[in-house]
Formats: sequence, C-alpha cells, structure tokens
Amino acid sequence: MLKTNIKTGIFTSTIVLLSVLMMECKRLPEPVAPAIFVSHFAKSSSNERWRKIEGLIAQGEVPRACRKLKSQLNRKLTRKEHQHALLQLAFTHLLMEKPSAAKKQITRFLQHFPDTAKLDAWAKGHLYYNLALLKYQELYLLSAKKYAGLALHHLKAVYPEAHYYTGMAYCQMGMILYDINPQYYGLNDYTRKANDFFQAHPELWHLNWESLLSKAQYEALNSRNLESRHLVETAMLLSENQSFQLPVFRARCLAMQAFLLKKEGEVSQDSSHYYRALYLQKKALRLLKPSKSLRKQELWRDMATLSAKFKGSEEDKLFNYSIKKLKKHIKQAGRDVFGFPVRLEAFRAYNVEKNPEKTIALFRSYMSAARNDEVQQRHFSEAFFCIRSSYVKLQDYKKAIDTSKEMLQTAGEADPKAIWEPKLGIKVANNQGPWMQTFQTGIAYLNWSKALGKDTLDWEKLTKAIEFFELSDERFLSSLLYTNEDNLVQYQTRVSEFYSHALDAVYLAHQLKPSEKWIDLSIRFADRYKSYLLFKDLNLSLVDEELSTIYNAVKNELDTYYLREKNKQVLSTKELIKVQRLEAKRFVIFNKLRQLSINSVKQEIPTSNAIRKALGPFRQLIHYAIADSFVYSIYVGPKGVQLKRMPDPDLQRKITSIYNFIIQEEWVNENEKLSYLQHAPSLYNTLIKPHENYFVEDNTTLIVPDRILHHLPFDVLLTAKIEPKQPISFKKLPYLVWKMPVLYTPSLKLWIGKNKNRDPLLESVHKEVWEDISFKSDNVEALVKAIGPKVTHIKGDSCTADNFIKNLDGMSGLIHLIVHANSSDSNRLDNYFRFKEKNGSKRVYGYQLNGSDLSKVNLLFLAACKSSFGQTSGEGVYSLSRYALEAGVNKVIGSQWQARSKTTQCLAQDFYKVYKNDNNVERALWRAKLNYLKSMPDSMCAPFYWSALMPMQ
Repeated sequence: MLKTNIKTGIFTSTIVLLSVLMMECKRLPEPVAPAIFVSHFAKSSSNERWRKIEGLIAQGEVPRACRKLKSQLNRKLTRKEHQHALLQLAFTHLLMEKPSAAKKQITRFLQHFPDTAKLDAWAKGHLYYNLALLKYQELYLLSAKKYAGLALHHLKAVYPEAHYYTGMAYCQMGMILYDINPQYYGLNDYTRKANDFFQAHPELWHLNWESLLSKAQYEALNSRNLESRHLVETAMLLSENQSFQLPVFRARCLAMQAFLLKKEGEVSQDSSHYYRALYLQKKALRLLKPSKSLRKQELWRDMATLSAKFKGSEEDKLFNYSIKKLKKHIKQAGRDVFGFPVRLEAFRAYNVEKNPEKTIALFRSYMSAARNDEVQQRHFSEAFFCIRSSYVKLQDYKKAIDTSKEMLQTAGEADPKAIWEPKLGIKVANNQGPWMQTFQTGIAYLNWSKALGKDTLDWEKLTKAIEFFELSDERFLSSLLYTNEDNLVQYQTRVSEFYSHALDAVYLAHQLKPSEKWIDLSIRFADRYKSYLLFKDLNLSLVDEELSTIYNAVKNELDTYYLREKNKQVLSTKELIKVQRLEAKRFVIFNKLRQLSINSVKQEIPTSNAIRKALGPFRQLIHYAIADSFVYSIYVGPKGVQLKRMPDPDLQRKITSIYNFIIQEEWVNENEKLSYLQHAPSLYNTLIKPHENYFVEDNTTLIVPDRILHHLPFDVLLTAKIEPKQPISFKKLPYLVWKMPVLYTPSLKLWIGKNKNRDPLLESVHKEVWEDISFKSDNVEALVKAIGPKVTHIKGDSCTADNFIKNLDGMSGLIHLIVHANSSDSNRLDNYFRFKEKNGSKRVYGYQLNGSDLSKVNLLFLAACKSSFGQTSGEGVYSLSRYALEAGVNKVIGSQWQARSKTTQCLAQDFYKVYKNDNNVERALWRAKLNYLKSMPDSMCAPFYWSALMPMQ
C-alpha cells in the first residue's frame, strides 16, 4: 500500500525503486500508545466505544474488534450505530480473509437499509469500500476498481486526506490496479497519496502487508530480484505478527518466492532453483487446500508455468496435471480469472516443444477468448511476439509482418510520442512496446528480402526494412526515457539486436546500389548505438561530480540504516521518517543525473559531408562499429567514402591477446610472441586493409573505435604476415606505424564539435611543465629545453594538487604533466592524478578537469601511467585523457599502460623537437616513434616501449 512520495509522471522504474528502498529499511516500528490510534477516528463516530473498536482494528487486534462488534449488535442501537456495527464487522471479516462472512454482513446491511440513495456520505463510503475489498478478494477486479472509486469519492467528503480510511482506500485502489495490469503499478495518483498518508502516520505502517507483496511482484517483473525478496520477507513478517491467520496471503508470498527462484534458475541455469520453487508452490497449494479462494487458479497457473520450463516425461506429466487441476478450478468457479490454460499450453509449445504451427494456433485461440478481458490484454504483446517469431521460423515473412502491424494497431500507439490512457484511470507514456514491434517488423522485412538466396536480394523489401529501422531509431530516444536503470542491461540485448540488423540492412543496400545516403545512415546507426551504450554507462556511474558527491553522501547515510535493518535492529518512527526524506532527496538527484545522460544522446549526428569538411585535405577517418560477429568500418577521406563489413568472431580474443602481450616489459612465455605475430596481421586485414585503396599516403588517419577497439594501439598492427623465427627482431617488424600517423577520438560528435569553431593553426605560446619530484623523472631539464624557450617549470613545493586545481581555468597553450596516476576500468570516478606533498599525497580526479574550462589549452601531454586507460563505454574510454578533452583541451597525449619513464621521456624530447616546428601533434609523435625505432637497439624496440603514447582529439 505504501507508495513513493514522488510526483506522478516521472519515470516508472525509479519511482518504484524508491519505494522498494523505503521498504528495505523498515521493520516493525516502536510500540505506539492506543490513544494515537483512537485519534485517527475522531470523526468516525461521536461514540467513544466505536472509536476504541476502530483503534483496535488499526492496532491489528482485528479478532478482538470483531468480537466487540458482534456483542454491540445484541444491544439496542441507533440507526447510525447499527450501520456502523454491520459495516465495521464486514470490514474485520475481510481483513481476516473471510469473504463469505463479510458478504453476509453486507447483505444484512442492505436488507436493513435497502435505499442506498438515502445513506449519508459516511455510510456510502464504508459500504463501497467493503464492496471493493470483497470484489478484490473474489477477484472481480474491474468491479473492485469501480467500487473503490466510489468509496474514495464519499470517504474524501467525510475524512481529511491523511485519515486512516482514505489512506487505506488509496492503497486498495493501487493494489486493484496492480492486479489488473502490473506494468502500470506506481504510475497513478492513488499510490502516491497512500504514501503521503503513511509518511504522515508511520505508526500504521504495519497494516500494509498486502501492498508490500504487490510491490514485490512489480519489482520482480522489473528484474530487481533482491529488492523483491526483501519486500516479500518483510510482508510475511508483518502478516505473521498479526493476531489472526492469513493463509491466502501467505500462499501468495510463497508463490512469489517460488517465482523469484525460477528467475534465478533462468539466469544461473541451475535446475535446483526450479525444484525448490516447485516445493514452495506445493507448500502454497497446501495452505489453500481447505479454502475456496480463487487464488488457487493463480497458484496452479504458476505451477504449470514452472513445469513448462522443464523438458522430459516427468515434467510433461507435472505440466499436464497442473493444467488439468487449473481447468477443474476454472470449471468450479465458473470463470477464468488468472489461468487461461490455452495461453500456458501455447507458451510450452513455443519454448519447450518448439512447434511453430501449434504455437500460432494456441495463441490465436487464447487472444480470441480474451479479446474483451482487460486483465488478459496485458499478455497480448507477448502473444504477438511469439506468433511473429513462429511465422519467421516457418519462413512466412508476410504473415510475420502482418502480425507486427496487428500488434501496433491493437496497442493503439502508431505515434511514438502518443500518450496512451488505458481504461484504468492511469495516464501513461509507454513507447517501448511500439519501438520493439517496429524494429521486429524491420527484421522480418530484412529476412524476407534475403529469402530468395544469398546472391539475390529483394530490393523493395530491403528498403522497406530500412524504413522501419529508421522509424525505430526515431522511437529509440523516446523509449530510453521510460527505461529504468535496472532494466538497461536487459534492454541492451534488444538494442544490440536492432542495430546489428540495421547496419546489416544498410550494408546490403550499399552493396546493391552504392550511395552516400547509405554511408550517412550507417554513421547514424553506428553512432546511435554507441550513444546508447554511453547512456547506459552514464546512468550507472553518475558522471556529474557535484551531484554525484551529494548522491553518494545521501546513499552512504541510507546504507547505515539499511545495515541496521539487515542486522534486524528496529528503527524508530523518527528514523523511518528521516529515511523516507533521504530517499526522496536521492531520487531528485538521480533524475538530474539521468537528464544529463539523455542530453549526451541527443547530440546531432554528423553526415559524411560534414565530416569531410572538418577533416580537410590532409586527414582521413575510419569509423568502426562492432555488431554481432561483424566489424563495420566507414571510411571518409579525400578520395571519397566507403562502407565495409568484415567477419571476425574472434575479435575480442585477438585484441586481448595483443594487449596482454604488448603491456609487458619482459616476456617469459614464447607462445605470447607467436600469438602476437599471428593476430596482429589478422587484425590489420580486418580493420585497415579493406580501405587501403582509398588511403592517401602520409595523411593522418583519424580512428573512431568501438568498445574493445579502444584498447588497441593501431600502431602495433602488422601489415604483413611474419613467419616466426628465433629470435624475433622487433626493430624490423612491418608495423602500421611505418605507414601513417594515427589520431584517435573517443566520440565522433565530440570531435566534430571541437573542429567546427577552432583555429587549426592555434599555437602553444604559453608553455608549462608540472613535475611531481616523487616521480623521479630523469633529465627533465633536457625535456624543458626541447619544448623551447620561455617554459614555466613548476616543481617541488609548487607542484601540488591544490595549486594545479587553482590554476586549471587559467591554463592555456601547452601543458606537460609529469605525475603518478591511477585509472580504473570499472569506475570512471576513480581516475586520478596523485601529487606527492609534505604530509603524504593528494589526488586530483578526472571529473575535476571536466568541471574546468581548458578550451585555451592546445596540447596536454600526460606523462602519467595509464592516463588513456579507463572504463570502456560505447563512445570511448572514460580515461583521464577523455576528461581533459571534454573540458575543452584540443589534443591530448596519454599513455595506455605503465610504460618506462626513460623511454617516455626520450619519445617526449623527440616529439617536442618536431612539434615546435610544424605544430601538428599526431605527426610530431609519429616522427618521434619512427626515430625511436630507427635509433634504439632491438632489445628496446618491442611495442611495450614505444607504442603506449596515443594522441587523442
């Protein structure tokens, strides 16, 4: 019944997450004096004894209140008192899960007071509230919703908003709406107002056990299993502390625990989870054995769903037995509430039997029977999806497409920005369903276009597929807005599938009819896919430092309460209220962080023509996208544009193997050398060779990597296959570095933005060298001399973290930084420079650079270990170098690993000798590397020594 204190219209998942966290921290509150409960009923009755009886109900002493009400009915009562006794007696029976007894009292009430129109607002409110509870327990959900609405209308006329009965009625409406459609729980005004009530009166929190179960079910649907488990356990704890039995409720809790075990089994592929889940289901059914509750249908349905996950004679037997029992209970009840056995049989035909014809027939039968059932319509999108997939398996692509169109028409969401208002009294913006169906339709058209054979494509159907992919891409952002952070990882699989197929379709179209239009579309799809990955990453790691600091402080404070709850310590009422406020504050901060992430995705994607203009005549670009088992590469340069696709399912293994080899100064294992000699030419053939004919000799090649490619220094690729010899001459290997200078950019949009308004001839007039003396760099004075005249050398006591931060906004020209650094590949907020100071060391974090204006810095040379290493997202590695680029620095040179300081110093000196003459960063570093390879002995020419430094823009 409890709902988060957040305004409606904000993201569904984060709202429910807030309420889950609120639940996690709570146990039974401190005992409260009965007088506080009685005060809730000051307006319920003018008679003190009635208020005391209602106080007993609020305290959970329901059987005692029931006995007192029965004794009151034996007395001589006024009309008002008679109404009160009958209605409250029905209410106590409903609380104790005795709908038949409650129905008798309601019938007695209607016999004594048949003219309901003459009842006052108080009597109408309580009558309709009892009817709503009764219909809910009998699982007439739409009727329950109608009566709950009428009850609220009349109760609000009698009681204030924060009164016990109005608060409980809001909660009841929320639960009813959950059972009608779980997807929209938490999106309505009812649960918000219920939450306001419980925040105002935490002493009544022990009454909301049923609402906790609803929340647990919702959390499980959103793959938040841990939160769901905590909620179920708390709900069971509350119910067990009541002075009366709740067998139906306990059975539902056991079924929920079984559902969570089933989900864990799906993830871990551990069959023991399923058997434990079956045990809990059987235990739940035993609890309901003497009961006539319609929840039995729900339990037998869940039992059938569980057994449908197994394949074998015993499992088939269990599934058929569950379906038989379900049909029996449906026949006894005279109606199908949760079951629809045909739907379960259809899912088994789809998942276990792999029978597409049977799947289609059963799902069509199910949808026909449930066409006018609002409760069952929530399953229609799954049914359409299974039908469409079955048609694809049968290679009947036309029917597959017609099925997708039918689903879109049924959902009533042709417009991606449309606001759908179901007949549930809830206003919902739901765009994920249409986005899914739209791109699935595109996939169906793409498969249909390939159906004629490998060498023959249906052009009309192929272009139709691309139209659907373009529409899906437009709907993508809208879908992101309504995807919670916990579902982003799950959602990623679907997005990966979409963009893999979209790039495939565009590539095939370009092969048939080459056009720059397809190049632009491939850039758009590749960039949006990376933007999605970045969006997920930004959401999960919280990049804005000022907000993140507050967020983490609030989170840490909350964690202390959660730890106490974990240790089963009771929180006081005052502490519970403080926890609620902290969680509300944390939610507001999270929303702001989320909006920053969304803004990063919305940036304009450049066309090939805009890229060509930004490149100029002396640079060329290769934009990579990894999709499925292919590497797509888009070349843009002076000789034109080109789109290529190369199969390489072992790409990750090859890059990892090369990276692990080149970052080691000493090699003990000869197999690593042989692996490098094998994989480096193979990667060259995949990544560079397809565009060789378009390359302009000596032009800078700008590389836009994707995911694992960010960890690959392209300089070390080998342009020819080398036969392994002993010993290997590293000096004579055909590295790519001999052919051309390479420049990297983490993001195409970031690079375009920098190059629009920047003067390419900007000179580094002002020059600074910051040297942390603990670094023990050799011959720094020679480096300062190589940089040129008028260099400010900051070292010793002046080179401190505080001084560096203080001078950030005023920095310009050229900055050379010699310090220790640390980079994390899992948490971007843990990337920092470390300055040695008198009292130890102090850190300057990467995000502190991001908060400064470094747009006047033409070059930042980071002579710091792993300064270009970090957490990989779709759009680049979030390294110290990346933070500097986002702060406005034009170009950065950073190190990919912990290279030797002597060789780094040597390369830096040669770099500055060239750079001060032509002011071109990537070419100067290229010349320095070539000079190093020519002048150094073979023992010092392994990639470890010279390839760690990478220029970025």
